[in-house]
Amino acid sequence: MRYVVGRKGEHKIKDTVQKGLLFEKRTNIDNLNGCLRFKRNCEKSKKKLRNRIFSIKKKNKTIAGYAATSKSTTILNYCGIDNRHIDFICDTTKDKIGKFTPKTHIPIVNVEYFRKNLPDFTFLFAWNHKDEIFKKEKKILKKTKWFAHINI
Repeated sequence: MRYVVGRKGEHKIKDTVQKGLLFEKRTNIDNLNGCLRFKRNCEKSKKKLRNRIFSIKKKNKTIAGYAATSKSTTILNYCGIDNRHIDFICDTTKDKIGKFTPKTHIPIVNVEYFRKNLPDFTFLFAWNHKDEIFKKEKKILKKTKWFAHINI
């Protein structure tokens, strides 16, 4: 997010600000009760995701991530999921390959490595690109069980 702060009338307020405010009102997060409900929902989601991942790992199954996104970094760190839980994350961005996720130290590998070393489960971190990814990975789609922290 980017914020521009100034005295009233000093900057032109863009239409996107008004759209954001309307979205907050529609989704009821423009007040304390709505924010507290959002917090409770985040905590429920965290618990559900952790339980799922821990259950999979208890069965000695492998889990890989698909797409080393900034969203994945937020989710992993918020949920306390690290390299003990996710074996690796594949990505197509050359600058990310060979590195590790911030704080969680999960190795980032190329997509070819993923395809040759298919895990039992794949955590789709780029859930907003699901259709595009599933189309690209249709040959291996059914060879791993896909999931995300939201319904995909």
